[in-house]
Amino acid sequence: MRPTLRLPRSFAAFLTLMSLGACSEDPAISFSDFAPTLDTGDAAADGTTDGGADEADLVDGGLAADASSDAVADTADDTDEVGADCVDGTPRPCFSGAESEAGVGACFRGIQTCSDSDWGPCVGETTPQEEFCDDVDNDCDGETDEGVSNACGVCGPVQLEVCDDGLDNDCNGTIDGVTEGCACGGRLDQPCYSGAPQTLGIGLCVGGSFDCVEGDWSACGGEVSPAVEVCDDLDNDCDGLVDEGTRNACGECGDTVPIEVCDGFDNDCDGTIDEEVRALCGICIDEIDPEGEICGDGFDNNCDGAVDEGCTCNSGEQACYPGPIEALGIGVCSPGTRGCDPTGELWGPCEDFVLPTVEVCDGLDNDCNGTVDRDADGCSVCGVELEICDGADNDCDGTADEGLVNACGDCIADVVPEETLGPEYCDGNDDDCDGLIDEGLLNECGTCDDESCSDCEFFVPGWSVAERCGDGQDNNENGVADEDCPCDFGTTQACFLGAPNSRRIGACLDGSQTCVNRDDPQWGSCEGGILPGIEICDDKDNDCNGCIDEGDCDVLLSCPVEDFAFPLSNYELRGGDIYAGDIEADSWRWIIEAPVGSATDAADAPNSENTSVYLDVSGDYLVTLEITVEGSVFTCTFIVHAQGRGLRVELIWDEFGNTDLDLHLHRPDSTSDWCDRDDTCYFANCQSGSSPGWGYEDSTEGCPDGDATCPNPRLDIDNINGFDPENINLDNPNDGETFRIMVHEYSKASSVRDTLPEVRIYCGGILSAELGVEPDTAPMTEGRSGCQGDTWRVADVTISLDPETGIASCEVDILSGSGPRGWDIRRNDQSY
Repeated sequence: MRPTLRLPRSFAAFLTLMSLGACSEDPAISFSDFAPTLDTGDAAADGTTDGGADEADLVDGGLAADASSDAVADTADDTDEVGADCVDGTPRPCFSGAESEAGVGACFRGIQTCSDSDWGPCVGETTPQEEFCDDVDNDCDGETDEGVSNACGVCGPVQLEVCDDGLDNDCNGTIDGVTEGCACGGRLDQPCYSGAPQTLGIGLCVGGSFDCVEGDWSACGGEVSPAVEVCDDLDNDCDGLVDEGTRNACGECGDTVPIEVCDGFDNDCDGTIDEEVRALCGICIDEIDPEGEICGDGFDNNCDGAVDEGCTCNSGEQACYPGPIEALGIGVCSPGTRGCDPTGELWGPCEDFVLPTVEVCDGLDNDCNGTVDRDADGCSVCGVELEICDGADNDCDGTADEGLVNACGDCIADVVPEETLGPEYCDGNDDDCDGLIDEGLLNECGTCDDESCSDCEFFVPGWSVAERCGDGQDNNENGVADEDCPCDFGTTQACFLGAPNSRRIGACLDGSQTCVNRDDPQWGSCEGGILPGIEICDDKDNDCNGCIDEGDCDVLLSCPVEDFAFPLSNYELRGGDIYAGDIEADSWRWIIEAPVGSATDAADAPNSENTSVYLDVSGDYLVTLEITVEGSVFTCTFIVHAQGRGLRVELIWDEFGNTDLDLHLHRPDSTSDWCDRDDTCYFANCQSGSSPGWGYEDSTEGCPDGDATCPNPRLDIDNINGFDPENINLDNPNDGETFRIMVHEYSKASSVRDTLPEVRIYCGGILSAELGVEPDTAPMTEGRSGCQGDTWRVADVTISLDPETGIASCEVDILSGSGPRGWDIRRNDQSY
């Protein structure tokens, strides 16, 4: 018995309108009057669709039709084949690559349309491309970033080794070793992991522990690192995916999959329902009745590709549709029209209909399943979406949040490390589920005791064989940091000339170096900081080996390592807070080494127990206190960091007293002239408590001594006589704002030919750029008031604010021009 072709109730209007068409004076038919009400066809939880058309209706699922029929042909392997099953206006899915690549990685099918009996170009397809590192399978071979990712298996340069974290950060097979510029200092039973860092705490991968043996770390014991994936419901290779590549499409171990049957389910799990077993009209192929055409209903009941063939026609045009009823009126699918053939007795072909085809990225529902630019599984056809930690399968690989959650199921990016949770979490458990136990909380012997248990006898300075660029260190012990390494001209970085494993340990602090030589940029000398010294009894780790006052020691000093203060402030120096001895000191001597450009050369009262020092510029002030007690001299040395907030620009020059230079800061989103008092902060409108009024709130801290509040922006000092550097501050800039800096030569003595200014740009208290230094000086020759004479457009500074702390950092775009040494120095030019 022939199966019944069920029609939607609202489709009765379609049939009624067809019957009325014979009597209508106007034979044109508008299908909007009888569009059926259908289910949207969204994918159900079990992978089937409810009512909507699916790819099975179009790919290898229709009966072959001859060139005169109205059917859509099956998908052709050769998209250039001409004439085969080609009916004008009919679309079909296409793909120019190998069939095995379609739907894999970034590869998607397109659509080609029949025109003049020839198949047109394949539109909307994405074919295999050269693989590049972007977390996408560009060449559609089932692997991602193969051959283009770094040694750790991720994009970008390999991270430099980080000493003392127990990880192989650069993935070279060595953890924190001496050859990496690290040393272990006699420690025992410390957490470690030798796999790629991003795999730690993912799947089965957990860390172990290792010991310091004769100055170097042993192998990491007890760890579980990535292994070959096997079909066991476990993530063996620790990539966040379980059993990938070991199961068939239906999720069963092995390659064999069930055979597709016509039942509305995706039996072979290839993403297509009832392919090759269901005809284009929607009926199972083995249930088609070749004699079952129903005259007058406008459908292809016997699935031969023609509508009402052999049926007597009525005058005028009527609606028709040779595709699946469920798709009609969904997405792009719409009916065509038919009229009587030339004999006037039988129906002619159905024309101008739109059938379902493969979904392509065009903002339309091509497969008529109720969703736009999504395949049957609900995945985007507009390119692979990157996975984010949100509980959803964003990249449609069958797994949610792979590689982004730890063993506890928490998003790795949100996990608070154990070492920041406090000593109470040193409990032998992996509290943060990152694969390491008590990292950062153990003492030298691998226990949770508060006191040190090592005399640091095994500490070995960790120098590597060769210099490693990008870390600001003197890896090869030649007294130069990052020699022969690329850098961005004018920028600065923190640097350290001691053994890398001593960096930021105990009393050891970084200095700073600037990228110089515009024509051949290279890092300049490393200035400032504190290097390892001789251990003395001062409650401080002077030799930077991780132990304080090791050995027999009668501590008489409590010497600080560093402190912080605002520039343009008096910093209190209190000897009594440093000297803890019972015998009264015979003498006190304070020695101050100020940053370059500072007019401060001594404490206010260098030989007093308590005094102060004026911090007139930003930077590091090296403070040394010498205390003489019964003929013995005790020394304490530490650094005071003078750091402002937001954006701070400082200007110094070589001809103080003979030349007057002025610093200008231009308002964002304006290109007005440099002497515009509304849009430029400079001496005429931006000092002594005045401000051009750019809408920023006043500051209540960090103001010059004696000022309870201060405006933003502000010029703290207009340096005319040469005592202190000229500086402009904006403590609270907004995220994304860009400011331009200019230096103007206002006047000069006749005896002076060239003036050499230097500009330092600080963001969030950190020196970001230093411009005008040797050998890249910016000579200015002619001084004249009113923004005439020489004007140097220095740099554009774009602010970035940390969303959590609000601390400013910045990107400095150094301006260039036709002036001396490539600077943008102009004469008698006020323009922006």
